[in-house]
Amino acid sequence: MSCPPINEQPSQGFSIDNNIGSEDPPSLKSQRAAKKKKVSRRGTAFTKEEDMVVCSAFLNISKDAITGGYYKRMHDYFNEHKPEGSNRSQIAIQHRDSAKRRRSKSYAETSSSSTAVEVLQRLQEKSEKTELKQDQQMVEILSRKDGKIKIQRDLFNLQKKHMKMSVKQHKKENEIREKQTEAQLMSAESSIMSIDIEKVPPYLKNYYLGMQRQIMERRGFSSPLNNGD
Repeated sequence: MSCPPINEQPSQGFSIDNNIGSEDPPSLKSQRAAKKKKVSRRGTAFTKEEDMVVCSAFLNISKDAITGGYYKRMHDYFNEHKPEGSNRSQIAIQHRDSAKRRRSKSYAETSSSSTAVEVLQRLQEKSEKTELKQDQQMVEILSRKDGKIKIQRDLFNLQKKHMKMSVKQHKKENEIREKQTEAQLMSAESSIMSIDIEKVPPYLKNYYLGMQRQIMERRGFSSPLNNGD
């Protein structure tokens, strides 16, 4: 009668954790695969724009099962209206919608539709407040710009007025100088015209006669002087 080997052990006593190289039984693999399918793969938090699309999908998608799966249609609606750069799976949309439903359960008299409307209204009010603040900031910027333009315009007008006054003053000074020059010229001419040619030395007679003749012609008197002839 033969005996089984001493070192041989039945396979039922083996532990999965103690046998790293052993393979999992098919039943265990299927259980792990089922668990993996149920795991929620959540990404980054939903943005305000994405929440608005989810709420809008809740209000617009019918719950009639004949037209197809509810969350599939919600996901299709989300993909059709989602903001640029958004990429959410159907499971993510379902979890987000479920979270909103759980938060709204405390309001017994409020329906799911009115809750979604309220969320949309709050988001809309926040958006309007942001736009109002931006408008106020723009008005303030434009007011400052208008004030700066007014200062520049006033400065330009002041410079223009100063230039006009400067030109006027310069013109007036020129007129005064011309009158002074004319007065000096008349005084010199008067001295020349009052000279008695008969009393001047002979070598100066022709000079004074010529000067007197030029003065007479410049003043409009064409008759020549013949005192020295």
